[in-house]
Amino acid sequence: MSKKYLAVHPLTFIPNHSIGLEIYSWDERNLAFVKALEPDDLLDQERQNHLAMLEEPNCYFLADMLPRYRGILANNMSQQGDAAQIPEIVKLTIICEFMRYRLSDALESLSFDHWIESVYSIAKEFDQNVKSISTGKIELLGRKTLFSLWKEGTFLNHSFNVGFYCYLLARCLQKKMNIELDPVECMVGGILHDIGKLSENSDVNGNPVMIPLVGRIESIPFRKYDSHPSVGFELLLRSPIITKLPLLACYQHHERHNGKGYPVGLTSDQIEIGSSICAVANRWDGLVTDRKGHKAISRVNAIQTIQSEKSLYWNAEVVQCLAMLMS
Repeated sequence: MSKKYLAVHPLTFIPNHSIGLEIYSWDERNLAFVKALEPDDLLDQERQNHLAMLEEPNCYFLADMLPRYRGILANNMSQQGDAAQIPEIVKLTIICEFMRYRLSDALESLSFDHWIESVYSIAKEFDQNVKSISTGKIELLGRKTLFSLWKEGTFLNHSFNVGFYCYLLARCLQKKMNIELDPVECMVGGILHDIGKLSENSDVNGNPVMIPLVGRIESIPFRKYDSHPSVGFELLLRSPIITKLPLLACYQHHERHNGKGYPVGLTSDQIEIGSSICAVANRWDGLVTDRKGHKAISRVNAIQTIQSEKSLYWNAEVVQCLAMLMS
């Protein structure tokens, strides 16, 4: 039986410290995994940066070592607040990966209530952790986040990425427009925006049945009306803890400023700002992420694409913030 390997991001290790487990890389010539680092090896910052800046970081560990890796990740989370020498992008990546695993656990529970509660809890914890390691300019790391977020288009990765970009955009808009906007709620809206894709009919008691999405998000031809925003809206309405911004972000993230979106066909002045943030974040991650039937494009091309669509589809202030963060 062949061994199973899991991808690991090199920026989740503290530079110049022992790795703690065996790291492998994929040898394309021999079509095999080869050992790249021993547990006692130090990943110096230069090599770490090189590995992290690759389009797809080529680092893996054996799947049966997942509990050990998660222990290392938790330990690195506890160390980063006291270590001024750790680069902020490493601290941020450790936080992102730690929270992504937390979300994965919640999604595997196959419970809508638990999933929604966990998203709120994790978004709040994420915000607290970011504030503890940030100099107040964490949104300026936007360009580097492309190298610290997994870009395989699984449901979980896409949900987390959109939530993270919503968080950055909300922080940027707060300063740019001097408006009241909660980055945590925006992050919740981004993570939950596609919850309607998790529902498949109902059980005998009328409760929605979750579909665990383990593969890439399907890229389907555009249809005038897709039901997942409406399905997600109905699902979220059942939750006693849901708040307005995430609820409307789920419902409106496919609305367009020219009124040609769905499910209602709202125009620019009818779309909530949190929904506009989610729509742009969703489009951005869709462009820079590999999804089934769609290959990722470069950051520059993605920004140009969204800017060219701005007058028809997107809130101009949100697009301007995206360009500031990612260009």
